[in-house]
Amino acid sequence: MKVNLYYFSGTGNTLFITKKIRDRFIMNDEGHQVTIIPIQNISPSIEVADSSDIVGIIYPTYFFDAPDIVKEFAKNLRVRQDTYLFLYANSGGSLGNALYNMDQILGTDQVKARFEVAFPDNSIVFATKKEKIPTMLTDGEKIVEMHASQIYHQKVTHKSPKNLMLKTVERAVIPFSKMFLGFGNMKLNSELCNGCGLCSQVCTMKNIKMTNSKDGWVPTFEKNCSMCFACLHFCPQEAIRLKSMSNKKENYQYHHPDISVKELIDAQL
Repeated sequence: MKVNLYYFSGTGNTLFITKKIRDRFIMNDEGHQVTIIPIQNISPSIEVADSSDIVGIIYPTYFFDAPDIVKEFAKNLRVRQDTYLFLYANSGGSLGNALYNMDQILGTDQVKARFEVAFPDNSIVFATKKEKIPTMLTDGEKIVEMHASQIYHQKVTHKSPKNLMLKTVERAVIPFSKMFLGFGNMKLNSELCNGCGLCSQVCTMKNIKMTNSKDGWVPTFEKNCSMCFACLHFCPQEAIRLKSMSNKKENYQYHHPDISVKELIDAQL
């Protein structure tokens, strides 16, 4: 049986979920051919015809919705009518219409199952409190393992309901976050930056270019940010921040503890 798991992950939550699902399929060595595929490495301009028996799309929730890059991928995806196609969204606690909107793109009859789980939020402004993170990670892992078993057995779930209130909020929260909070418009503290280039390596959109200046190598932020915040959370010097963040803010970085920075860098290759 062929299984393709498409995922998008900035700071590791989604990659953790994807690996757990993959591991459930290969655990008993029953001949499953399982491949995990970073969505950002697929051209948004091409149709993806996938003839696999099981196809999963696993992604975080941004602004009560699936990330734009994930929705664009879904528009181009074509699977067999009998494919077990499932969606798996994770959020800091407010899923909004992240499943419903993807259902509409892919077709509610084509999507066979939808799953969700809460993991620590990496959005800085709406960040999960530090004291809650250990419990969220433990509880989240148990839920993912349960869902992985259900996916393995191809459980069919109900269609995702539409959240009318958050549907209205979706339209306003993105421009607000960009304009006033600086989402998608990172600022660099040049006094802290040492030019290591890690931000460029983890960037899911290849949106950060290292340029050589009179002061050495510095990152330059272009205009294709997905707002995954990988650069901000993995910067070893804490030199990258949102427009709304104080330079005095401490202990704000988060990434899933079971996912290494090397795994996320390798996903960009």
